[in-house]
Amino acid sequence: MSEPSWQDKLKSALKMDRRSFLKTTAVGSAAIAAGGLTLKPKEAQAFAYEPYPRDNDLTTVVTSCAHNCGSRHMLVAHKKGDVIVRLSTDDGRYQKGGEFGKDTFEEPQMRACLRGRSYRSRLYSQERLLYPMISTGKRGEGKFKRASWDAALDHVAGKMEELKNKYGPTALLDQSYAGASYGVLHKSDQIEGLLGRFLGMYGCRTSSWSVPSYEGTKFSSKTTFGTIEDGNEDDTFAHSKLIIMWGWNPAYTFHGGNTFY
Repeated sequence: MSEPSWQDKLKSALKMDRRSFLKTTAVGSAAIAAGGLTLKPKEAQAFAYEPYPRDNDLTTVVTSCAHNCGSRHMLVAHKKGDVIVRLSTDDGRYQKGGEFGKDTFEEPQMRACLRGRSYRSRLYSQERLLYPMISTGKRGEGKFKRASWDAALDHVAGKMEELKNKYGPTALLDQSYAGASYGVLHKSDQIEGLLGRFLGMYGCRTSSWSVPSYEGTKFSSKTTFGTIEDGNEDDTFAHSKLIIMWGWNPAYTFHGGNTFY
């Protein structure tokens, strides 16, 4: 009678009690250690999500991150048609005369941080608004109805006319902002921006100074240096004996190009 195969032993072991199972697996382990088991390798076929397109099935578009860290690090969109399948970042190939892996002190890779590389989840978020919504309830009640673009523009224009005629044009607030919203209307919070020009031609408005998140920087700079016109260069990081990261996770966000480098 021939010796049962290791597959048959395993099947039998699954039906055994604990004592018999341990005895059988001990014998099998010894056989494997002695070189008595040879497994035939199989080619891996699985992907994270099926069907998962390969790189040569995708179109590559080099763009940049829109977060206001002061750098606009590189994002590389890999598209299937009009859908971004995944995002990567600088690997040395996309700079002039670059090649894969090129990363020097003089020409470092402009690698995006985790925040920038997560843009795809924001782009296709279920919470993203895809069309205008007009409030139908009291402020903060969270009741909205979908509206056409024409209806939404008419609604905004009507409110602007109402406020201007009742309180004067300075009742319209042009709130300063930064980051992605800064570039939507071509430097929209500056006098040469499209929004600033439009509201100026409409009859003036009230604008705020700077951006809301700048006050912390202004205060700390004045306290440390006595002025907001001075500060440290990025290369002083390499010569610092103590660095205090106040609310800053350098893996997730950084200010300025390649601060982590």
